[in-house]
Amino acid sequence: MKKNIVHVVNLSDFGGVERLLSDNFLFNQDAQHTIINTSNQINPALAQFDTEVCYATRIIQHKPWQYPAFLRKKALWHKIKKLNPSHVVIWNQIVSLADKPDDIKAIYYDHGAAWELNDNAKVRRFFHEIDGCISVSLASKKILQHRFSPNGNIAVVLNGVKMPPHNLAHPKQHSQSMTELVIGCAARLTPLKALGILPLIAEQLNQRNIHARFILAGDGEERPVLEALIQKKNLSAQFEFRGFVRDMASFYQDINLYISPSAHETCSLSCIEAMSYGVPVIASNIDGQPEIVENGVTGYCIPALLDQDDYCQQTGMAAPFNNVIYYPDNDRIDKARLMSPVAAAEKIQSLDPRTLASFSEHAAKRAHHLFNIDNFRSLLISTIKNF
Repeated sequence: MKKNIVHVVNLSDFGGVERLLSDNFLFNQDAQHTIINTSNQINPALAQFDTEVCYATRIIQHKPWQYPAFLRKKALWHKIKKLNPSHVVIWNQIVSLADKPDDIKAIYYDHGAAWELNDNAKVRRFFHEIDGCISVSLASKKILQHRFSPNGNIAVVLNGVKMPPHNLAHPKQHSQSMTELVIGCAARLTPLKALGILPLIAEQLNQRNIHARFILAGDGEERPVLEALIQKKNLSAQFEFRGFVRDMASFYQDINLYISPSAHETCSLSCIEAMSYGVPVIASNIDGQPEIVENGVTGYCIPALLDQDDYCQQTGMAAPFNNVIYYPDNDRIDKARLMSPVAAAEKIQSLDPRTLASFSEHAAKRAHHLFNIDNFRSLLISTIKNF
């Protein structure tokens, strides 16, 4: 009886999907799981696993020599057939299923690609031939159904993260004066993250006599223009750029509120991680964010009311996201709008130390209950095997 599972993934990057897969099936090795990398490279963060990963396009595994392009589709399924798995999980990408044997179940795992995949014959054929899908959020399932109507069932398995030790799951102590507030954000500094919202919120808070400090962890292409915007608005004293942060525990202990202004989030690992440290979260009421943040209990979900053209005019930054997103409050799919800086500032202004402490306690409990990586791994495997 077949028992093993093959995971097909592009390991040239190291984002949310690669982090999930590596935490569950590389760092936590299991002989029943084989990883096939569809890229000819592996991200430096995963370099230690280079010899343990199977390369789909390589003629010799430890050499970067690839099959000719016209043979690579067949090479992938040739290698899969030799492994004789019961299931193949295709992580957040499209591959040809033309050579898939009927006795192998092919499952697509969506971690956000559904929003950005081109709608063409190749993609539609893939979703017509797939045996089923796993979505990382209800929002992902809604977008998949709306755009591609995949064959088979779509199961939802929420993201999981490693939980911090109990003694670290406590944020910065809340001052009796809410004028001393430290707000954190950990993200790639790219247009999608809409980080120009932060100085707009800072302006709104200053008008309310709340001079919050903002700490940003991460780096990226929009850092220079974001720094210029902050300087132009005379907010430099309120913003700290830490760049790439290895010790995220200390980052979460330095803040007492986390904010995610992204234009689109499938099921934000950083929001889950913040909550696991007991940090309340402010997020846009879009996509999978309300599945993480329980509004008024672990933080706030802020209405997305800001038009992207207005955002670009106010900040001089690039338009974050040109595709549609999911609005769960009225079960609607429409063009992307952004977190309202005014509404965000109003909610932050409404906070007091007692509310923050309550949010903190409930955030940690919710993260440990719903998003524990140990539960995620067992639920994901059982879900795969049920197809």
